[in-house]
Formats: sequence, C-alpha cells, structure tokens
Amino acid sequence: IATENQVPSYLLRKSVQRQKDKDTGFLNEPGNRELSPSQIEASQSAVTAKQRQKLHMSKPSNSHQFGSLINIAKKDINFDALSGIAVDGDGVIYLSDQRSHQVKKLTRDQDGLYVVFATGIGRASFADGPPSIAMFNEPKQLALNPEGNIVVADSMNHRIRVIGKNGTVWTLAGRGNSGSADGLGTKAFFDLPTGVACDRYGNTFVADSRNCKIRRITPDGEVTTYAGTGEFGNKD
Repeated sequence: IATENQVPSYLLRKSVQRQKDKDTGFLNEPGNRELSPSQIEASQSAVTAKQRQKLHMSKPSNSHQFGSLINIAKKDINFDALSGIAVDGDGVIYLSDQRSHQVKKLTRDQDGLYVVFATGIGRASFADGPPSIAMFNEPKQLALNPEGNIVVADSMNHRIRVIGKNGTVWTLAGRGNSGSADGLGTKAFFDLPTGVACDRYGNTFVADSRNCKIRRITPDGEVTTYAGTGEFGNKD
C-alpha cells in the first residue's frame, strides 16, 4: 500500500515502447523498454498517495480527463472492433476499442454532436502513466468500480488496468506474461483476461479466459482464485 509520499513500486516498474521524438521523450527502439528516470518521476507525481485517496473518495462522474480529442461529428464516428462498454451515472459512455488499442469516452455536446476522447496512444504495447503515453494491447471488457474509476481487462497484456479520474492509467494486477498465479499486484499472473465486474466493496472479479478461472482482486491488488480448477469443462 502506498505511503504518504511514495507510490507502490510495482505501479512504477513498467516498460514502454518508445519513439524517437524529443517532444514525447521516446526513443525508437523495438520492444518494451524501462521507463526513464524522468518518466518515473512524472508518473510518481501523477499517481501520488494523496491523489489515489482522492480518487477512491470521489463519486462517479464525467470528470475523466481523457488524453486527446479525436472526433466531433454528428454521426460519422468510426470504431475498430468494439469489445467493452460501461456507462456512468451521468450517462457518459466508455468504450474499449480493441483494435485501436484505446479506451474511449463518448459524450454529446449542447448541439447534439458526438464528442470522442481517447486514452492510449493507439499502438499495441504497454505503458502506465498519463493518458498521452499510456498504452493498451487489445483492451476488452470495462467496468466502473464504486469510486467511479474505469477498470480495464487488458487482454493481450495479461493485466488488469485502471483509469483514474485524472486520466492516469495504472496496473492493478498482472505481471504481463501469460500464466496462472495468485499474489499481490504484479506478482499475480493472468492468461488473456477478457471480462471484469466490480462489487460494491471495490473488489474486481476477472474472467481469466485461458486459465478457465474466475479471479478476485481486492482494492489493494491482492489476487486470489475465486472459482475454477484451471481445466476445461462444464461442472457445477
């Protein structure tokens, strides 16, 4: 659990496929890379313990600050393999656009035009952090937890991710490699998680598809197996 001035280390030890662009700070090297010290510092500033506490105390609303405005239109809105949907108490729609590798926010303005924002840069990879650098890999089902944060089944990253009220993305649980193991945060393993649902206590239940199990994650990130032997079958 985070202390007053420190984020849990497993929220910061993330990798990012970086582009050669001084404006973004990325280097054009293939594969997943370690976050640079400046990126770690930025992430730590964005996800401080105080902000995490504020997120957990907030009520659901349309205040998610998604990273980029990508479309304003009356009807011509394109998606690519939608795979999840959630609606908050204000009627704001959140969508997982699987092949775009983004989570999108859909609203209507006062003129009736659709307004679409996206979190995730639109490339299949992995990175936690602000909306402008966060990356997903085929996000599937979405769920809103009692605090109004968006929980994402990030299927091909084998992780369960969370989008906070300020748009910052972090990993709730999952090491990033396919496998089956209970544990805290990134010590746990999933294999193609595709479904998520949250109860009123803040627990997240995961359909861990290729493991043939239902997993439960506490608000602190502790993963346990709730049901399923891990074998294919149909037996109550």
